[in-house]
Amino acid sequence: MRTTRKCWRLCTAFAAVFALSCLLAAIVSAADSAAAQTTSVSGFSVDAGYMNTFGDTGEGTLYYRLDYRGATRARKGEPFSLSEAEKPPKLPELQDPGDDLQSIAIRITGGGADLKSGTFDFLGIKSIRFPATKLGDIRGGAQFSGRIDGKETNAALAIESPPLRIIPGKISGYATNWLIVGLAGENRTGSAVGGDNRWFGPTYRAFIGQAWEWIHTEQQTREREALLEEIHKVAPTRPDRADLKKSPISEASQLAQYTIRSLLDLTAAPDWPVDEAVTNLYKSPDRPTTMLWLEGSGWYSATGALENRRLNNLITVTFTRYLNPATDNPMWIRLRYENGRARAAPTVARNFLAVLVGGEF
Repeated sequence: MRTTRKCWRLCTAFAAVFALSCLLAAIVSAADSAAAQTTSVSGFSVDAGYMNTFGDTGEGTLYYRLDYRGATRARKGEPFSLSEAEKPPKLPELQDPGDDLQSIAIRITGGGADLKSGTFDFLGIKSIRFPATKLGDIRGGAQFSGRIDGKETNAALAIESPPLRIIPGKISGYATNWLIVGLAGENRTGSAVGGDNRWFGPTYRAFIGQAWEWIHTEQQTREREALLEEIHKVAPTRPDRADLKKSPISEASQLAQYTIRSLLDLTAAPDWPVDEAVTNLYKSPDRPTTMLWLEGSGWYSATGALENRRLNNLITVTFTRYLNPATDNPMWIRLRYENGRARAAPTVARNFLAVLVGGEF
């Protein structure tokens, strides 16, 4: 028994260190990746409004939700990407591989008359690469979560698969979708779980959604103009390939260097079609006006099931309509329905509809 407790304490400590390292890595890499990104899905958002709970204890109350999302590991997959039918041709080196989740995510939700009934959730994701194997981009994760009232805290470690397509083939190009499966072990403490509880078992996360009415944001317009100005400055005319390793081209941003290299590969014409290439690069609008998505997550407790309930799921349906989608700090109205149990508070059943107003910063 003592050996088991020591193992779980070590796992808990490792989870905290791992989560901190993910946070630091995300902060450090944010500046490095910014120059190579035409758009960003990272940031801080706030939702607040009214929540109606269904069931025997149905009642209406206030509700709030705070989200921080670090840079996406490969930029796409969440919240949405353009459908294949809407994508114009792009320069080869600028194609995105796609992914599902940010490297670091922090979420705090709550409600009630005193606004103290809620949960917190800190999640970090790191790639685990296996050289000379076909395992691909396996990910390690650390999660620290619990209830704001202090009745439960949880620390978990997990290993997860790369994102898999739920809808295969051409149809998948018209809806963002992915499925991730994994194995997790978690240590729970607090009065809500009877002191200490440990479980181990398989997990899953899934997402499917669609977005409409894409527009060009003010940020995208600024980035396009800045890239065009930079390329005209470092390469006003067609450069020789030997010039790529010399200043000022070698000191230009990664995106500018990629664009210049791609132009040299794509055309041998004497003219230097920078304006056309940059316009084409930013031809795709970068933010939708309307979004609808379904999320699912769950776990199976092979050991340590609470209340003899081994399988737990949380299903969420969200509809969002932007009010000013082109601006740097857009606002929205949102409907959100949740049903099931979350890892942050597995003893609390959720079944509510929230009407929210929110914004991104």
